[in-house]
Amino acid sequence: MIDIHCHILPGVDDGARFLTDSLMMAQAAVRQGIHTIIATPHHNHVYNNSRYNIIEMVDYLNNHIKEQCIPLTILPGQEIVVSEDTLDQIKNGIILPLIEESNYILIELPKDTPVTEMIPILIGLQSAGFEPIISAPELNPEMMKNRELLFQFVKSGIFTQITASSILGKHGQEVQRFANYILKYNLVHFIASNAHNLKYEGFYMSNAMEYIKIHHGNKVAHTLMENSKALINGYTIIKEVPVSPESDMVYLI
Repeated sequence: MIDIHCHILPGVDDGARFLTDSLMMAQAAVRQGIHTIIATPHHNHVYNNSRYNIIEMVDYLNNHIKEQCIPLTILPGQEIVVSEDTLDQIKNGIILPLIEESNYILIELPKDTPVTEMIPILIGLQSAGFEPIISAPELNPEMMKNRELLFQFVKSGIFTQITASSILGKHGQEVQRFANYILKYNLVHFIASNAHNLKYEGFYMSNAMEYIKIHHGNKVAHTLMENSKALINGYTIIKEVPVSPESDMVYLI
């Protein structure tokens, strides 16, 4: 499997603190069937991690992973809290896409700003030729309350990435219900671990894929996996037609 969202780089954000933590995470990822991880440290968050620092840290971690004979490859990426200067930072080489030279940008919506205020910024990124991927929409309280927001984002061509631990109920039943809703109504394109550590925020990818196969079918699981492969290989991402929410509908497991 390929994990497109993970905080495995040591000492750069709220993920792995030390190299030993990163190596333990690498071993845990392999046990989950993961062979490739895009490292996505926070940027424009409490933390600032520019393109060149991330690339340097990825080389550092890959060298140690190779020394330990762990069958895992780390690729450089970034999780960006979107803001009015996001496009300028891309043009100035500060922001790193998911996979260098691609147009896919992993976006974290700010928690202190209404989602609706981000719409012009995301449209601006699309107009400039970039492909925003919203990370973990199932954890966004505003989207949970107003499901039409997520539908409109996906309908406009914006991609989304759901978190494995959310699907399994690690963030509570309300988040799990919303995650299942997102899966059922074609509002997601990728699954990732968003792993930060092994104690509270681990990988759970294999478990989540089995859950999806049981509750949503093999086709959904296969599409999520194929889209991660397509992302790192520069192929076309599969987009199913999103289904509009109904105001009185609650999807129960």
